[in-house]
Amino acid sequence: MAEQNNPTEHLLRAEIFEQIQRLLECLSMKERHVFKLYFFAGFSANDIAMHLHTDKSNIYNLLSRAKRKVQKERIIVSIDQYVIERKRINKKQTNILRTPPKTYS
Repeated sequence: MAEQNNPTEHLLRAEIFEQIQRLLECLSMKERHVFKLYFFAGFSANDIAMHLHTDKSNIYNLLSRAKRKVQKERIIVSIDQYVIERKRINKKQTNILRTPPKTYS
């Protein structure tokens, strides 16, 4: 109960919820719906299949595709945040791969 009254905890939960919502924007409406039912509402694949009038294998395919998309989106968001943070602290861009030396034949 104390966590709900803690403003810092409330702010952190709201921020995490917002980040999750942004990640799920990369999904189609159907993928998002199935993802939320399975991971957030705790429905089984069978229950979702019955609710959507489809078979369980389609639900597992949707979940698999949705997880891949969310993982890719998470990587993109992480890179974007990294770039923004580097700009914020005025870190100059470094070259990870240097141009190979010229060879004379």
